[in-house]
Amino acid sequence: MHNPRSLVCPYNNCAKKFDKLIMLTDVTKIPRGTYYACPHCKCPVDIVVEDQNLLSIKPRGNGKEAPPMGCPFHFGYLAELKQISKDFPTPKECFACRQMTECLLNNLGLPTRPAK
Repeated sequence: MHNPRSLVCPYNNCAKKFDKLIMLTDVTKIPRGTYYACPHCKCPVDIVVEDQNLLSIKPRGNGKEAPPMGCPFHFGYLAELKQISKDFPTPKECFACRQMTECLLNNLGLPTRPAK
C-alpha cells in the first residue's frame, strides 16, 4: 500500500500532516487488537483502499476528537474497557483528563456535550 501524497490526521484536535500511518497493538484487549494510527496522536484510523492505493483515512468510531496530548490511550478507550467488563479499574491517568466523560460515553450513541 503506497501513498504518494501526505495525509492529515482526521481528528480535530490533532489535524497534523504525515506521510505514513503507523500500526499499533492494543495489548489491553484479549485477543490483542492491531490498528492503523496517526503517528502524532496515536489515535486509531480506518483506511479506505482501492486497488492497493490508499484513498483516505477517517476517524475510527463516532468521534472526531483525539485524546488530549500525553494520553497513553486512544479516545473511546474507557468505553471499550467498560464494554469488556465493568470490573476493570479505570486507569489513574484518566482521572486527570478533561475528556474523561466523553471518552467513557464514546461509541454508546449518547450525546457527549449538551445540544446548543
